[in-house]
Amino acid sequence: MRNFTRASIITGAVLAAGALTFSASAANASAPVDTVSASTVAPVAPLPALSESGFTLLYPLGGVGDVEIVGLHAQPGATVTIVQDGTATVTAKADEKGGWHAVLPTRGFTIKARQLAISQSLGGQTSPVTNYTSPRLG
Repeated sequence: MRNFTRASIITGAVLAAGALTFSASAANASAPVDTVSASTVAPVAPLPALSESGFTLLYPLGGVGDVEIVGLHAQPGATVTIVQDGTATVTAKADEKGGWHAVLPTRGFTIKARQLAISQSLGGQTSPVTNYTSPRLG
């Protein structure tokens, strides 16, 4: 750390995205000796994982047809990604209240157990994955 007896700010500039930069020089120095940059943009909180209690699978009557997944607790505007059985991926966009809905790919009878990996992403961040195994019906 430098100790200035008579330091002054000689330049100050606003940079992109709310960042600031300042240079300071000592009274006996001919050029700036220290430059400090700081951001004025607040950090974004990490996205939480989606809770298993925050979504429901809706099975068709008779066990044949599309299975729908409905959720209530995503971040508003987030993209929810659902990977089924490690291969099929579908996405849904959360509404302004965090609700979302998607149709899962059907592979024959829908009563089999499904392995789901669900996450949400927003503003360049992705939440931890929630792994879920649906119960086998019938």
